[in-house]
Order: sequence, then C-alpha cells, then structure tokens
Amino acid sequence: MVLETAVKGVQTFIADEIARVAVELGGREKGIAASLEGSDGGHAVLGEASQARLLELLLALPHGVELMSYDIPGLVMTSNNLATVSTSDGKAVIGTSTRSSIASSLQALRDRIAACARLAGATVVENNPYPGWAPNLESPLLKVFKKVHERTMGKEPETIAIHAGLECGIIGEKFPGMDMISFGPTIRNPHSPDEKVNIESVASFWGLLGALLAEMAGTGSRSLA
Repeated sequence: MVLETAVKGVQTFIADEIARVAVELGGREKGIAASLEGSDGGHAVLGEASQARLLELLLALPHGVELMSYDIPGLVMTSNNLATVSTSDGKAVIGTSTRSSIASSLQALRDRIAACARLAGATVVENNPYPGWAPNLESPLLKVFKKVHERTMGKEPETIAIHAGLECGIIGEKFPGMDMISFGPTIRNPHSPDEKVNIESVASFWGLLGALLAEMAGTGSRSLA
C-alpha cells in the first residue's frame, strides 16, 4: 500500500510538471507528454547523493544555441545538443554533440562542458570534434556557381549558411584554404525516419553539376550523361 501510494504521488508530480511545461512552451510542443509505469521485479536505483549530482549536472550543462554569428544575421555559430542520458552497470552516461563554424568557439564550449562534468565528479571522455566550416560569401567558386545557376536554372540561387555538420568541414581541415561550396538536391527531414529526397531536384542538381564543371574547365555549358 505504501509503494502504491508513492507511485501515485510520483505520477501526480510528473503530470503536474508536464502541465506547467506545456504552458511554458505554448503552441511550440503541442504533443508533449510523459508517463510513469511500473515494472516487473526490482531494479537498482541511484542513491540520493548520486541523483542530486546527476540532476544538477544536467541542469548546468549548456543546451541549444550558445552563440549567433557575428557576420551573418540569424545564423547559429555555436551550439550544444544534450543528446542522450543512459544508465548501465551502476553508471549514468551523458552524451552531448557540439557544433560550431569557428574552431576556437567550438573548443571553448567543449572546455565548458568538460569543466561542468568534472565539478560534478564525472569522468570526461571526448571524441575528435567535427570540424567547422566558416562561410565565405566572397568565394570565387560561389560567384562562378551563381552565374552557372542563373544560366542553367533561369534564376539566381538562394545562398544561405546553415548550422550543421558538413563534409566540407572535414575536407577544409585537411586542405586549409580550399575554396568550397555545398549544394545538392532538395532533402526534407534529414537524419530522421522521415527523411525524403525530391526526385525531380536530383535531375536538376545533376545537370547543374555538369554545367558547373564544364564552366570551370573552360568548355562552356555541358550536361553530365
């Protein structure tokens, strides 16, 4: 009876907390929900002190946008995703994913995350960072691409910078100073179960790529077969 009462108390607490968060988020997260269910058999749980350290660390760790670009309005420059929390063998493991187009800003945020973890008594394990790729709106290659796009597609391209991990960052780290642009077919909901590619845009991309390579080779407009 005592356990049943305790479970109902936790369920009520969770329901009240979710209701408060739903009001805070308004129409941004209309489907937010949480539930608590019992399990068959016993499970080890964290002690009170460990629970407190873990929760305080999760509260202290940065999550979301850290810095916006100083050069391009509206572009996120540096961010951290507090991605996963799992428990096994009596340990809690927190996984984060940090991104930045500027290497020094990326390292500063990684150092801050590591400092928070060490202050909580956690062990820090760092993988090699995903290198950033700072946008260059004065890129000579971009100027050629714009000319070819307008000639091939009949309109100027929309040039944007995005906050994401791109292969150009890895290539640029290995070949400093290389002039690069990134373009491709239309993709929706990337890296998710709902990822889709617009098939018609693949054909347009292929033709545009062929025309760009021909222009760079000095042979005029040409399509890839």
